[in-house]
Amino acid sequence: MNSRTKLRVAALLLALSLAMPGRADPDAPRVWAVDQCVIVSETGEVIVPEGEYAEIRTVREGLFAARHIEDEGWLLLDAAGEIASEGPFEDVFGADGWVLFRQGGLWGAMDSALEVAYEPQYTQLVSNGENGFLALRTDPEDDNGDGVYRLDGHGGEVTTGAVTVYGLGEFSCGLCPATSAGKKRYGYLDADGLWAVSAQFGFALGFERCGLAVASVDSGVGLIDTGGNWVLSPRYETVALSAGNVLAAASTGTGRIILFDTETREKVADLSGSGSAYARTERLMDMALITIDGVVTLYGRTGEALASWQAEEGATVSSAGPDGLIVRTDEGEWLLSTAGEVLAGPFSRIRRLDDQLFSCEDEMGCQLVNAAGETVLATEYETVRRGVPGLYLARGGEEGAALIDREGNIRARIGPEDGEE
Repeated sequence: MNSRTKLRVAALLLALSLAMPGRADPDAPRVWAVDQCVIVSETGEVIVPEGEYAEIRTVREGLFAARHIEDEGWLLLDAAGEIASEGPFEDVFGADGWVLFRQGGLWGAMDSALEVAYEPQYTQLVSNGENGFLALRTDPEDDNGDGVYRLDGHGGEVTTGAVTVYGLGEFSCGLCPATSAGKKRYGYLDADGLWAVSAQFGFALGFERCGLAVASVDSGVGLIDTGGNWVLSPRYETVALSAGNVLAAASTGTGRIILFDTETREKVADLSGSGSAYARTERLMDMALITIDGVVTLYGRTGEALASWQAEEGATVSSAGPDGLIVRTDEGEWLLSTAGEVLAGPFSRIRRLDDQLFSCEDEMGCQLVNAAGETVLATEYETVRRGVPGLYLARGGEEGAALIDREGNIRARIGPEDGEE
């Protein structure tokens, strides 16, 4: 993925974020969109059954976007499944309590009461985290400069003087990565749309929860803090942060990898071999998976080796809660402890339902397995996925799709029996 694509992806991720403001009625049952097709309450009541809409997704708590079966238009539904806004919208998302919607190819914004605060007139809207936005009016996809506007959240708009290309990134730690049209270098804008960190980087990603961001200059890739200062010197070919943002793996590209603790900001391991070396961290909370000379080793945040095995082409590892791993190979999927002990498997598919429960599929069906690898329920279903807290979406049974509890009791049916229309 090149730097321009990374920045555009970061900007898109903002639109996908879900805002969770205070609830109007704290005693009302909470409701969720399940499996992109139904709305269910925490008590198991089906608010909107399967088949009414082609797709349903959460905008914020108690507000959902639903796409018509007949066309691509979206509307908004409230917690009771009633139409809150007919639209139709080409797209709609939640961001920091706002509802962003697209009509005629342009973006506008509604407030928490679904009143239009800004008509659709912008090519990009990015919530600045201070009840306002940064916005563009011109095409961010071309190479021409785009003037940046600040919207105050009350209908006001001012130009900031900043001119960018390739769009705006997602705000994090109060800063938004952007590329200066004049310098063609990356820097960071603040909530007012002013350059808080000057455009000086070959590329710069959004800041993570650890307050650090991956950035590059001509000498290489490193980590910077919110002041634009180097915390990990830019002398590496790649730098990857773990999903928990506590461990960074920096590769020199010459068979050497450095592990760096983002909290203590100290090097915890210096690894090398005679051949190639590469790191995987994106699916691991506070660990790094390092492959050196054909051997895969899992390292903890203090640099200790937790487990190792021979590399297999196509093998991947992801976190399975605080004490487990899911290992995927061509032969199947296994549930392992962080010490490398095989707890369960192989299965054709393992899905993490929560920190203590997993859905494990094979040719015999689907079973629920706990974090110790013990089967707690053998089901009659083909698949079981996350539903609402404490309930799971089961599909492929003789009686159709249903929400079941941990003991397998059906709490609600959400679709027709297999073969029914």
